Amino acid sequence: MDSGITKYDAATGVAAYLILMFDIIAIYNVMELSFMIWGGCKRHAGLYFWAFLVATYGIAAYAIGFIGKTTMSNSDAYIYLTPY
Repeated sequence: MDSGITKYDAATGVAAYLILMFDIIAIYNVMELSFMIWGGCKRHAGLYFWAFLVATYGIAAYAIGFIGKTTMSNSDAYIYLTPY
């Protein structure tokens, strides 16, 4: 398992703020893309529509898991590893 930036403890200082900032931007983009997909697709069925939606919400799940990885200690590893 790749431990990344938070190998031993939760990230602190500037690294934690940068990680949280970029994750929040990713979650904002997920919300914006959701409105664009629902408003832009004429048919809300088919593989193209659902693949777009699943990929978009996958970004949110990954970002939320990474926020957990950044802020939690390693003892709570099973909580933030669920989206991986």
